[in-house]
Amino acid sequence: MNGKRRTAAETGTFDSGKQMNIEGFSNLPLSDYTPNKGTIASMLSHGRNNATTCRELSRLLDISPREVRRTIQRERRNGTPILSDSECGYWLADSREELLRCVAALQLRAGEIHETARALERAANGKT
Repeated sequence: MNGKRRTAAETGTFDSGKQMNIEGFSNLPLSDYTPNKGTIASMLSHGRNNATTCRELSRLLDISPREVRRTIQRERRNGTPILSDSECGYWLADSREELLRCVAALQLRAGEIHETARALERAANGKT
């Protein structure tokens, strides 16, 4: 190791709390991504139409839905391209475009949550 910090594109992962380097995925063949055994990702298929619900994962793993979500969060933060929506459940990214759509949706949700928190903070300070 030369002491130089490697980028997300070089490691295939991204740092928690920092914006993901989307460009690092341009050469990543997502449909060929094979997750490590023993992970929730290893139980998922590629593509939204092959999604697995949280309830089904909970049943298969005999863990609570909350633990399923926490485990998926950890796997995502380690660079696993697990996508989700409230209609279908969880699946592995099938393409860069699919991954980018999910990133955009997550960023939109984060912005909405931030705005709600700011409004509640204003209310707590007597400003509406």
